[in-house]
Amino acid sequence: MLLLMQACSPPPCLTDQDCPGSRCDLQTSSCLVLGQECSSGDQRPCYEGDSATRGVGACRLGEQTCQVDGTWGVCKNQGTPRPETCDDTVDNNCDGQVNEGCASPTFCKALSLNQLLQLKATYVSMEPKQAEVVLQLVEQGALRWFARPSLSILPDPWVVQSIAWEQQASPATVTARLATSRWAEPLRLQVKGELVFPENNNLRCAISWTSEPFLLGCNDNLMVCSNQCIDVQTDPKHCGACEKSCATGDACCSGSCVSLSSSQDHCGTCGKACKEGQQCCGGACVTLSTDKQHCGACGVVCKQGEDCCGGACVNLQNSVQHCGVCGQSCVGGERCCGGSCVSLSDPKHCGACGKACSTLQGCVVGQCVFCRADVECAPGQRCRQGSCVTCPASQVGGAGTAPCDRGLSPSQSTSSLWSAMAFDSNGNAYIAGSFEGTLRLGSASLSASQRDLSVVQWTGLGAWGWAKVAGSAVDDSSPFLRVDAQDRLFLAGVFGPNVSLFREQASSSQTLLNGSSYSCLAQFSTQGVVRWAHCVGGGSSNVLGGLATTSDGAWSLAVSMEKATALYCNGQNLLPRDDPQSPYGSFLGIVVGTSGGVCEAGRSAGSELGKGSLTPTTLEVDAKGNTYVTGTFDGVISWGSSTLSSQGGQDVFVAQVTQDKKLGWIVSLGGSQRDDAKGLVLDKAGHLYVAGSFEGVFSAGKSTLTTNLHRDIWVARLDDKGQVVWAVALGNEQSNEAVGGMAIAPDGFVFLAGTFGPNTKLGHVQLTTKGQDDVFVVQLGPWGKVHWVGQAGGAGREQVGGVAVDSQGRVHVLGATESQTAELGSVTLQHPNSQRKPHAFVWSFWPYSPARP
Repeated sequence: MLLLMQACSPPPCLTDQDCPGSRCDLQTSSCLVLGQECSSGDQRPCYEGDSATRGVGACRLGEQTCQVDGTWGVCKNQGTPRPETCDDTVDNNCDGQVNEGCASPTFCKALSLNQLLQLKATYVSMEPKQAEVVLQLVEQGALRWFARPSLSILPDPWVVQSIAWEQQASPATVTARLATSRWAEPLRLQVKGELVFPENNNLRCAISWTSEPFLLGCNDNLMVCSNQCIDVQTDPKHCGACEKSCATGDACCSGSCVSLSSSQDHCGTCGKACKEGQQCCGGACVTLSTDKQHCGACGVVCKQGEDCCGGACVNLQNSVQHCGVCGQSCVGGERCCGGSCVSLSDPKHCGACGKACSTLQGCVVGQCVFCRADVECAPGQRCRQGSCVTCPASQVGGAGTAPCDRGLSPSQSTSSLWSAMAFDSNGNAYIAGSFEGTLRLGSASLSASQRDLSVVQWTGLGAWGWAKVAGSAVDDSSPFLRVDAQDRLFLAGVFGPNVSLFREQASSSQTLLNGSSYSCLAQFSTQGVVRWAHCVGGGSSNVLGGLATTSDGAWSLAVSMEKATALYCNGQNLLPRDDPQSPYGSFLGIVVGTSGGVCEAGRSAGSELGKGSLTPTTLEVDAKGNTYVTGTFDGVISWGSSTLSSQGGQDVFVAQVTQDKKLGWIVSLGGSQRDDAKGLVLDKAGHLYVAGSFEGVFSAGKSTLTTNLHRDIWVARLDDKGQVVWAVALGNEQSNEAVGGMAIAPDGFVFLAGTFGPNTKLGHVQLTTKGQDDVFVVQLGPWGKVHWVGQAGGAGREQVGGVAVDSQGRVHVLGATESQTAELGSVTLQHPNSQRKPHAFVWSFWPYSPARP
């Protein structure tokens, strides 16, 4: 049988010579096919490790099987050197030693794994069901893993999808991603691996650790709500807490429900805060002062053609405060036409934008006029109510119906001057002035050996009524006259000793303090009956500087006092202890009383020890009860806690006494030369208008007025805080002008009356006297523009004592003339005697005024 097998098999080979054309496989002693390593299916022992380690420790031979292609396959089941582990007694690295580099079992058993290992497990997503486990080593002596540990999760549904090993991280971190087909809690983590202890010669310990049961949590600010990880800082269904839902349309920002359309701190999106001055409107931060879609408030949309200026929708084409551009306001009483500021007297826009006057007309405060002064009319005509009119020749005492003038004058006087006028509710006028010698008014005849004061009535029917004389044994002066809302008349003036306020009433005579002059006040009825009388003063000379009354009959007097140590009213000293007083200085005293004649309070201000003087000239009281006084001062004077110093000459002051009788603000106006103040009026808004004359340079707030050689007129407007709004100068270099009086009409226009000579320019009008000093009247708008100019006079000298405006807007100029014939507008006044001494008159006329009847 053996012989038969050998005959059928290829002959064995021992060398390559035994295999012609191929080679001999020495392991199988068979000839190989050319290009093959082995015969398919053959097996042989194999070992890929270091030959020195073969058969040592865990290192052992493996097996290789020849593949179909005649090549040897992989070496299977061999044992090659591996890193030494510390969990058995096997020589893993086949070096003949066991567990080298491992710590002692005693050391490793003493480890507190619960303190060395920190575990955090959180939800990653709820669907699919996934979690993340983070295992960290405590930061203790650079403790680290020797190799990546193995992780497993109990119970079964959980599987480890991936493991990330951050070996270089500090602390060392292992992160595993878990997955399950169903939720199962609590969980436990099993960990196997080796820890390296660098501080203990890098010895290693094999560990096997199973955590305590734990529950899955949510990352960072997330909270488990309805089996989901929810960010309660942003989720509108769980805002700040589970199940706390926001209203429809609201968002959850930082755990609070907010409306992104209106929240200042979360406008349009969480965390977007609007800047200061902005408002959140519809989810956008806008500036309400300029945004045309949200002007002044959210949702307020400006109309087409409007812009948003300062939070209000305005038409830049006609807005006075925002003309052409936001914030560009028209001043001086201008109006806005087509985006440009134009004057109220612009003939192209007279009374309304685009309303043009004819080429022959001018424009005055919104009305087209043919004239603005008498000199613009033909000879014999007068400019009244914007037109040149021809009035019939008339003498003093004529009817003077509109638009023609009227004149009043005594039928005879030795020397007289009228300077104050007031009106009652029945249309009667009351005129006060001074005279000496004889004064005849119709059938009434008054006489005075020295200069006395007079008050007369001109009835609403156009006839002289009663006439009274008030005076002392010496010259008396400075009459002031007021009528309150209850038709109570108040007359004040400067008198000498032993005053008899009305001679036929002995009870009104008073013996006063020692002094050369006194300021006295009397209240009387419209029939001329005296109700009470008081004299005011406290110094060697007490000169009246103003009278004002309120609608309820309260009154105020301003007095200039020399060497005063008291301020008496009806024998009562009203001077507060802290107010200035001195037997050497000059003071201003203000006394306030009631309609019943009670002297309520007094205040003083001025200069002690002769350092200066303070002299009042006009006084007014506003609707709130604040008192305003103007006048002149020089040197250094005090007003409450304020101190003023003149600039060299005589300056002007304007001051306030508050309704609670405190000395309020005071301001100075003027320059280095001699300036004065002769007028003060208040409009319904509480603005103050003051006027006087000046030389050289005159400073009023931010305005500077100048004149050379002659005295000119200054006019200024102040607000109720004493701030100068504007100041203008009137006059020219060729003559002196002087203010005689100032009044305000019901429509707010200011009338200034005075004298000039030989010629002057007032606004746009050039005037020339008929002889010596003539009378001028100027109508001023609220912003200082001259709208109308009138003139009266003759060949002699005229004086102006005052000006008044009645409730119908008729203007009354009071004064005196020395001319044989004086033209008072369209009225001719003949002087009654040949001595040509001052002869009193009232010139009444209707100027241009929107309030004319």
